[in-house]
Amino acid sequence: MVPAAGGDARPSDELSIGEVDEILAALPRMSSVRLTGGEPFARKDFWQIEELARRHLRPGSLCVATDGARTERIIKFCDKRDKTITLQLEVSLRSAQRCSTWAESMQTVRILARHLEQFRIRLHVAQAVGASEDLRHYERLRAWLLPFGVQYRLEPLQADVRAVPPSYAATEGRIRLLPNGDVLACHCGVGRVGNLRSQSFAEVWYSDAAYRMRDLAERCPGCWSAPARDSEPSLARATA
Repeated sequence: MVPAAGGDARPSDELSIGEVDEILAALPRMSSVRLTGGEPFARKDFWQIEELARRHLRPGSLCVATDGARTERIIKFCDKRDKTITLQLEVSLRSAQRCSTWAESMQTVRILARHLEQFRIRLHVAQAVGASEDLRHYERLRAWLLPFGVQYRLEPLQADVRAVPPSYAATEGRIRLLPNGDVLACHCGVGRVGNLRSQSFAEVWYSDAAYRMRDLAERCPGCWSAPARDSEPSLARATA
């Protein structure tokens, strides 16, 4: 689920918290849920979205992906949230030379790393690499995070799609819900099959557009985002 496209001001076409509540209440239970963006913490009511996702979808695992720039909002969320289930928090650091919020993101990572048990989170950090300076940042931060047991990996600015197993993103896929209610069959940003603001889940799930995308998914060669996971059950693999 993509709760926010980005920016602190909510665009007029984004779902209201009431619409999010109504839509999530009508969805089947999900084994896993990933809240991403854009930047999910751009929405000041993100804590309510997470609460609704947990209550209505009852996932076994919950993941939130962020750039880490809104330190105060992120730390407050981690501290105050319902800790019934462990939260996987993924912080994606942009290239240090290209990121104006590098200092804020680093501050967030350091605070989180010191409070893993208190916040009941698993912290994963990924850093984009575009220059030798990025590698120096990586080496220093990796050495600092290692004693905390935080996973830290490098991500090239240009991924090699040939290294990705084919068809994973779509055929093992899931339902991707965008900030305006659009539903995509694939989390790569393609394959719009309906809108949960104006249609029921069943109307989208069993639509002709969804079945066409499932057929296409079987022939998908794979893509840069194949290892990522959103929510289940899978729209690509669902059967009547």
